[in-house]
Amino acid sequence: MNRKPFTSNGTNTHKSPQPQHSSNHRTPLFAMGQVVATQGALAMLEDLAASGITVGGLLRRHVSGDWAHMEAEDRAANIQAVADGSRILTSFAFQSGRIWIITEAMSDITEDGQAKRQPSRSSTCLLLPEEY
Repeated sequence: MNRKPFTSNGTNTHKSPQPQHSSNHRTPLFAMGQVVATQGALAMLEDLAASGITVGGLLRRHVSGDWAHMEAEDRAANIQAVADGSRILTSFAFQSGRIWIITEAMSDITEDGQAKRQPSRSSTCLLLPEEY
């Protein structure tokens, strides 16, 4: 998979963008780690920008648990994943196709074999399903 770190100004960097908060968005439910995007997702997002759809908006929906547009089973899996630290997948459908946002899970066991108190996540990737 060809992934590049993403920033809103179009440059590549190794720092993750921080979620932006506003009165019409809920509090983030989990940390996203490093945010990256595939070439296919970047191309689709560029096309969607004309419709007012932004990377930041999709990431805010993903991290705040705005999954109402998803199937009940997928919503339930994400809710469980927030609690247990496993992978979270949000799928957005557009006329031009789907974009997935996947936040990967890191091991929830410390080096000394103990369970971590807080689930941790290593990275979040925006990609097209066919790029998975």
